[in-house]
Amino acid sequence: MFCLQIFIGSLILICSTFCQNCERNPNNASMCTFSGIQRSMQMDELTDSNPDEIKRIKFVNSFINRIPIKLTEIYKNLVDLDVSNSLVCVLRDQYFKGGKLQKLNASGNVISYLESNINNVLQNLEVLDLSRNRIQVLEDNVFYYFTKLKYLNLSHNEIKKLPANFTSYTDNVNVLDLGNNQISSLAGDFSSKNSRSNAVNLSNNLLVSIDPMSFKNLFRLNINFNKLEKIINFQGTNIKELLICGNSLQLLIINKQLVILDVSYNNGNSLEIDFGSESALECLKLSNLKLFDYTDILANISKLNNLMHLDLSMSNLTTFDFDNNMLPKSIKVLNLMNTQLKVLKNFKNILTAAPNLKEIILNGNFLKDKELWDISKKFGINVTGLEITDETITEEIKTKTILFSDHNIIIIVAVSMNILLFIINLYLTATLHA
Repeated sequence: MFCLQIFIGSLILICSTFCQNCERNPNNASMCTFSGIQRSMQMDELTDSNPDEIKRIKFVNSFINRIPIKLTEIYKNLVDLDVSNSLVCVLRDQYFKGGKLQKLNASGNVISYLESNINNVLQNLEVLDLSRNRIQVLEDNVFYYFTKLKYLNLSHNEIKKLPANFTSYTDNVNVLDLGNNQISSLAGDFSSKNSRSNAVNLSNNLLVSIDPMSFKNLFRLNINFNKLEKIINFQGTNIKELLICGNSLQLLIINKQLVILDVSYNNGNSLEIDFGSESALECLKLSNLKLFDYTDILANISKLNNLMHLDLSMSNLTTFDFDNNMLPKSIKVLNLMNTQLKVLKNFKNILTAAPNLKEIILNGNFLKDKELWDISKKFGINVTGLEITDETITEEIKTKTILFSDHNIIIIVAVSMNILLFIINLYLTATLHA
């Protein structure tokens, strides 16, 4: 153990020395890494090459605690810098002066704050990944000049509050990831009229309420596993994909443009979904709900004329009647995996109930309906998880064989009796004539 401690201490000391050399001589920048590390160029190539030829540098999984000063001034054509999974604790403007950097990956470090003046030297940045750090506070103007930024990842930090002007400086961001933080409230418009935002991830935060209109023009919104409850109305928005799992909703009103809706793992004992009229919904996931009565939801689902994928897995459904629980004619995949199903009623009417159905997932239900198996094969429907085994079929064959054997015996006895009667009749006739 003592030798191991000495070895580790020496290793850190060597790395620290290299990093200090990097500050004085950026040509030795790649020496801040260890053997086996992922990097775009070998160390001798990096040190011997013309700095103007280098466009990408990686310090992945290293022990560096700071980015070499004036790195981008030496490597003037550097566009991609990766310092992920290291020990960088702060980003300063002096690290990036005079550069053309377009992509910066600083995920998996120990960065606790960003200096607001770094935006003065990172105006060309298009991709910024600061996930898995220790950022708690964002200064008001930290992203002020990031006008070309397309992707911003701040997930898995300790952010509790966003600056009031945060959304006004991130209008050009196509993908914004704020998942796995401690954000409890939001301010500003995440998709203004001129916004180019396509997707926002706010999952695994502490949000109690949201204003759906602040996400009006988004394509995809992920607010899974927050503390949302009561009524949320998305009418008037243009959202196409809405992920709202793991909350405690009572009433959800969706917009007619929505294509994908996932309300799985809702914690409330009751849930009403208002699909409105002329819904474009194609995929609906209602997995692992705590409901015991699905009557109203299934009645509303039957009106979704574009629905193709319905997920009711891990629910408390005990029966599913293809007559009473009418499915949309458009349905292609029905997931009933790991429910409490004991029987599927009126499955023979499947062509009437769902003429486009191609797959039923029944894993974890222990259904042993041979008729269901036969009908599904007849109409080309893929049924997975149905407990039809060779033993089941063998028993059926045995039963039919026994019935067939009994039938044969009856026939043989009847024929034998007829032959015997015929012989007796011949004998009596011959006796009388004699």
